[in-house]
Amino acid sequence: YNHLAIDQNEIRAKVLAYLISMTVQLKYLLVERFEWLLHIVQY
Repeated sequence: YNHLAIDQNEIRAKVLAYLISMTVQLKYLLVERFEWLLHIVQY
């Protein structure tokens, strides 16, 4: 029982870490695209 709880916590932690990394990557992509658009608009 205890082992199962530990496994579930580990899985939950991995899923959370994955989601956080995905959102961070998305944010960076959006920022890069936004800067690229600003660059095009300026020149």
